[in-house]
Amino acid sequence: MASDLDISYLGSDHYSSRNGGKIRRIVLHTCEGAGAGCISFLRHNSRKVSAHYVITSLGQVVQLVKEQNQANHVRCCNEDSVGIEHAGYAGKNAWTDAQLAASFALICDILKRHNIPLSAHSVQSHATLDPSRRSDPGPYYPWLKMMRTVRACLNQ
Repeated sequence: MASDLDISYLGSDHYSSRNGGKIRRIVLHTCEGAGAGCISFLRHNSRKVSAHYVITSLGQVVQLVKEQNQANHVRCCNEDSVGIEHAGYAGKNAWTDAQLAASFALICDILKRHNIPLSAHSVQSHATLDPSRRSDPGPYYPWLKMMRTVRACLNQ
């Protein structure tokens, strides 16, 4: 992890081996709830869904699945992606500055470590990959701000 990111590791049993597959993208989600509830659900649910990271509204970053493993966060693309859940709701414009700063820093860090260039294909929404079922992270996610901030972080 990047030294400027403060990441807590709690772990989840809901993952599988990536089997040497290469990480090619990041998928952004909203939890449809508060951070603590999201973390608890992703660690202890009968559907075995999970994510690599959860970012709370206070900007706390919690890792639930190590990146070398495959989390169960999006039906089509778990084998080549890292899933980042954000506390909140897809239909509400309640993104906090602390949450966005942590999210953008984490996105930059993941892209750097895996040598992935920033593009519309390397950072995607859950809704783009599963439009019949999902709308997250929703219409209020600041895509342009994320692209500008991460591009500057990557010196692109």
